[in-house]
Amino acid sequence: MGGSKLSIHDRSRLTTAHDCSRLLPIHDCSRFTTTHCNNSRLLTFTHNHYDYDPIYERVQLEYYEKSLVKHVFFGFQKFNRTYAVLNLSFELTDDLDGRNIFGTSKMYVFVSNTYKYTGIHIDYNVCEQWKNNLFMVRTYLGKFGNLEACDIKKGHYYLHNFVPDRMQLPQKAPFNIPVKFEIDVFRRNGQRILLFAWYGTPNIRGQQPNDLTQTPGVASDRIQESY
Repeated sequence: MGGSKLSIHDRSRLTTAHDCSRLLPIHDCSRFTTTHCNNSRLLTFTHNHYDYDPIYERVQLEYYEKSLVKHVFFGFQKFNRTYAVLNLSFELTDDLDGRNIFGTSKMYVFVSNTYKYTGIHIDYNVCEQWKNNLFMVRTYLGKFGNLEACDIKKGHYYLHNFVPDRMQLPQKAPFNIPVKFEIDVFRRNGQRILLFAWYGTPNIRGQQPNDLTQTPGVASDRIQESY
């Protein structure tokens, strides 16, 4: 993944609609369809949506530009019996201009033993999103650390005991179907800076969530580097 380049204008075409290769987009607030292959036949299933509470299972850091940072710590670990938190810290070695940095957020669901793209994605300029406080991201992140997304000066940055804002998640979701939310950050020329993904499962509201001590991988995604 290191050094990979993705054209900004081509990113919406990265996931091509081949038979049995992707999930069809959600088309109303209460249900969505999935497609599956069975002996070359295309089968379609409908899944209902429910009010839910999110169970965050792990965060996977898939790539970051190592020449930009040092003293990296990235840890997702159990906070209590019912949920886990993200802690991260790093030293940024060069100034960055958020006006020249872009992001794409995509949603996947786990069907047929693989995560399939739902067709749901958000494309944004990092600085514009930050200035406009899109989805209250700047306000919410400020409760947990000192991240910056416009005039990004070299220095120490951190998040402490971070969990996503429940109020910014979809109001309804498919029950008991694992979900991946991927965030890809890259320069204007398409050079990737950061790629990571949140994994979780919507739990029907009012039901007791599973004890995270029984969730594989919940405390295992930890990276610590000093150089």
